[in-house]
Amino acid sequence: MQGTERAADVARGTLFPLLPPKVQLFAAVSASRVACFLEEEWLPGEQDCDTDAEAMAIADERLVALAHRLMEQPTLCGAMMRSTAANYSDQSARQVLVPESLLDDAILRTLGDEYHSPARVTAARMFTYSWWGVLFSALSRRTSPGEGRYEIMLAARHLLDRPPETHDAAWA
Repeated sequence: MQGTERAADVARGTLFPLLPPKVQLFAAVSASRVACFLEEEWLPGEQDCDTDAEAMAIADERLVALAHRLMEQPTLCGAMMRSTAANYSDQSARQVLVPESLLDDAILRTLGDEYHSPARVTAARMFTYSWWGVLFSALSRRTSPGEGRYEIMLAARHLLDRPPETHDAAWA
């Protein structure tokens, strides 16, 4: 921050009111990192899959790779996750793109369906939520990398393997 103040030749009191809250800054960094990963490593490697099993394997491998990338800087990853959660839960101030929607879209594209039924969209979203949970668990050292990899693979198998096409009316 001091370098920014010096470079802009302004006092700290002048600069702070111009910046968004720290939560939004870290949430934006999180969204940016996920978007860059998708653009550079997930989407360029997209390929047609002959089976759902191949597509699920690609989706879980890429989510594992994203988790590893984010965990290279665990302190930043923790701040991004906390900020993303705060940004996500604060509906009144939601001004930053939530990375989960980017991941949902990438998962659906990997699965290759032309029409995404509501059940398929829900399954992709639940897979993303599972991934966030595993990432948080790994970050807090409650899950080893091997366990996290297995849990993401298991979530892919259970959630993405052709979910039922109808929703229970109680949830509607």
